[in-house]
Amino acid sequence: MIRADAIEKIAPAAKPYAVELVKQMAEAGIMGTQKRAAMFLGQVHVESRGFRSVVESLNYSAEALVASFGRHRISLADARKFGRTAGQAAHENALANILYGGEWGAKNLGNTQAGDGWKFRGRGLKQLTGRDNYRRFSRAWLGDESILERPERVAEPDGAVASAIWFWAANGLNEIADRGTVEDVTLKVNGGTNGLADRRVWTERYRAGWRDLNYLRGTAI
Repeated sequence: MIRADAIEKIAPAAKPYAVELVKQMAEAGIMGTQKRAAMFLGQVHVESRGFRSVVESLNYSAEALVASFGRHRISLADARKFGRTAGQAAHENALANILYGGEWGAKNLGNTQAGDGWKFRGRGLKQLTGRDNYRRFSRAWLGDESILERPERVAEPDGAVASAIWFWAANGLNEIADRGTVEDVTLKVNGGTNGLADRRVWTERYRAGWRDLNYLRGTAI
C-alpha cells in the first residue's frame, strides 16, 4: 500500500487529504493493488493541480474560454465581456452560469435552476460538477440530498476525497485500471486525453511510493 506520509512526500499540498485518501482508498478497494492506487492518485493529482485546487477556477481569458469550452457553450461576446483581461479578473460567477447553465447545463448536468452553474461548479479532487452529480454523490455518501443545500461540503477534505472515490467506483475504474493503461483510465476520467503525459508521470511517481504489506507490517498507516 501507499502510506499517508509517502503521499505527502510526493505532493506536499496533499497533506490535508492524505489520511483520508489512505482510509477511503482502502475502503473502496483501490488500495488492493499497486496499479489501482497509482492510477487513482495520478489522476486526482492532475485533476486537482497537485492537490492545490479543490474548487474550480474559471479565471480564463476570452480566448481561453472559447478554446476550452467552444462557441456552443459561450459566445465570443460573452467571453470578452466576462473573461479575464489585463486589468481585471474574470467574472467567474457569470461565467459558471453561462458555461454550466442554459439548455446544455440542464441536459448534461441537471442544472435547472437559476444560479446552478455557479452553485454546483467543480469541487473536490475530481472536480464534481452539476446538480445531478452532486445529488447522486450526496445520496451515495450521506444517504440523503443535503449536499444540494451545502455544496461547499464537497471541497472539505473528507468530501473532496469521497467525491473522487465515488466517481472512481461509479465508473468501474478499479476494473479499468486492472486491465488497462493510464490512457484508458484518463479517457474515462477526463472524457479525452487532456494532460495525459502528466498523468503518466504522476502515476509512476505514486507507483514508486508503494510498499508491500510485509514492509509495512507492524508500522502505523
